[in-house]
Amino acid sequence: MDPAVPARRKRPSVLHRLTGAFRKPDGGRAAPAEWAAFPLIDTAGEVVAGGDLELRVGITAGTVPDVTAGPRGAAAPGEPFELDVQVVAEGFEAPDGWRVRLRVDETSPYPWAVLRLVALPLDSQRPQNPGEPPERGGRSGPGDARAPHPPPDREAARAVVRRIQAVYSVRGQVIGCGAQAVAVLDSPGLLGRDAVPAPVTGTPVRPFPPGGFADITVVITHGDRPGRLWWSYLSPHFVTPDRPEVCDLGTRAPAFGRDLLGQVAAGTGHAGAGLPPRSAAGRRLAPKVPAGFRELLEAVAARISPRPPRILLLSEDPYVPWELAALERPIDPSLPASLDCQAVVGRWSLGGHRPELPPPPVIRGEAAGLRDSLAALHGTLAAYGEPSELIGLTVPGGTGGLLWIGGSEPVSRVVAGQRLEGAPFVLLAGEAAADLAPAFLVAGAGGVAAPLWPVGVEAARELALELHRRCMAGEAPADVLRSLRCAGSAAALAYRFSGHPSAVLTPPHSTA
Repeated sequence: MDPAVPARRKRPSVLHRLTGAFRKPDGGRAAPAEWAAFPLIDTAGEVVAGGDLELRVGITAGTVPDVTAGPRGAAAPGEPFELDVQVVAEGFEAPDGWRVRLRVDETSPYPWAVLRLVALPLDSQRPQNPGEPPERGGRSGPGDARAPHPPPDREAARAVVRRIQAVYSVRGQVIGCGAQAVAVLDSPGLLGRDAVPAPVTGTPVRPFPPGGFADITVVITHGDRPGRLWWSYLSPHFVTPDRPEVCDLGTRAPAFGRDLLGQVAAGTGHAGAGLPPRSAAGRRLAPKVPAGFRELLEAVAARISPRPPRILLLSEDPYVPWELAALERPIDPSLPASLDCQAVVGRWSLGGHRPELPPPPVIRGEAAGLRDSLAALHGTLAAYGEPSELIGLTVPGGTGGLLWIGGSEPVSRVVAGQRLEGAPFVLLAGEAAADLAPAFLVAGAGGVAAPLWPVGVEAARELALELHRRCMAGEAPADVLRSLRCAGSAAALAYRFSGHPSAVLTPPHSTA
């Protein structure tokens, strides 16, 4: 029996009765502690290239880093469950596999396992500066673990910093992630300079809430070189490969995304006809999509037919609009070939300790509190000289809000510093930057609909009214946007949804 979990007794023990005499009366029995966990990624801070690295991976109690597994006073989960831990670590090999399954129950509320990694030789090309974090595209991510101190410049080519990431899931649904940085050295003579491991960063690991699910979850993380992304897959329908696939954009992700969307915006004339330039962008994106994803999508679509697959993109990068990618073999040939027409797609950001995982399955649809938060944000933006406008909407069954925002570089940083209570739904219009929707998620939004290229206020208002009306009738925002895209709505073709693909809006005055 784990000492952290008290044994069950039919009646109080003698010790319990004695110590209970000194407790203050509380008027009733204390509520049991809620189970909560944080990623456990415990390893040495440095390793010589070619050498073995012992990695202890699992979960630890609480919602902050702690390498002490099963600390005293830890709570047990309400129901036992199987927890899968997927490890992603560029520059390492895992001879025994990249994924472990752990049982979480009363006797072992915070389990862990040991993986053996092998550090690959240092790249012959220019290595990443050990003091420079991997490409972030202007946002923080779960790999923002503090990097070890870089060696002197003359030895910079003899060491690199590599990330070890862990993604936690239950039945194919991601519930947390974490990362740690490790220095890889080319000589044993360099050992001892960064022996203290870097702290683990990431989100708490929480039980998956009832309601939403995704047929496929794609975890997209930055590689060690600009433009390199790693794709990992999870699904409740199939056992997916534990080795991630590489995607090479050929240039930095922000530049690739801006160039792609700039061509679409120029061709649409600010959300005009929309489809031809959008299709051209989709064909350009298609070869960048790893083959493993296309194969998994086809297999899942065949299994769950006739409904469309629900896909959740968990991405460190907000710039590349994978939603536009054209499918060579569409699931439904009668619809546009883009991924966000062939499937119901939602996107969520991987970043630091916010936004947390999993994405909420319920988003607040009543915007009364949101209007107050956005009004405060409007005042903050005005102080920075940034243009914004909050447009109130009245729809059958409730109210909504549409935020027109300039979207210049400082705006995302200002938004990320705000706090939106209750996981509200945010609709954006104007020239929203690609990292603005993730900034709202960091601030606490439960879902964000934002344009990929400029959409006029009136077109956005009409879209917002229709979206709110149908969502208040019970449809999910991701479903509504897909339906409108397939129907040829020029405004809907410009929008992508950040949130869980199954998330629904609560009706006004709901207690959900």
